[in-house]
Amino acid sequence: MGEETRGRRVHERWAHLRFSVIGQLLAAPPDKGELKAAIEGLAARTWRHPTTGEPVCFGFSTIERWYSAEEIVLRSQGKRMIEDSLMINNMGGTNGSKASA
Repeated sequence: MGEETRGRRVHERWAHLRFSVIGQLLAAPPDKGELKAAIEGLAARTWRHPTTGEPVCFGFSTIERWYSAEEIVLRSQGKRMIEDSLMINNMGGTNGSKASA
C-alpha cells in the first residue's frame, strides 16, 4: 500500500470520526439554547481513535469547531442549491414552462 493511499485512508477515518461525533447535532439540531449542553454531552463521551483504536475524548472547543465548520459548509451548499434552483426557474419562464409564440 502506497503512502498516499495510507494517508488518504487515515484522512477518511478522521472524517468519519468527526461526522460520528457531530452527526446527531446535524441530523437533529438541538433547540435554541440547548447546543452548549449537547456539545458538553458529546465531550463527556469516549470515542475510538481512528488509527489506533484507543479510547479518546474530545474537548468542548474541538467539537464546537467541528460543528461550526460543518454548519458553514451546509449553509453554503443550501444557498447554492437555492440559487441554482432560482436560475433554472428563471431560464424556463414562469413556473418552469416556456411561453408559446
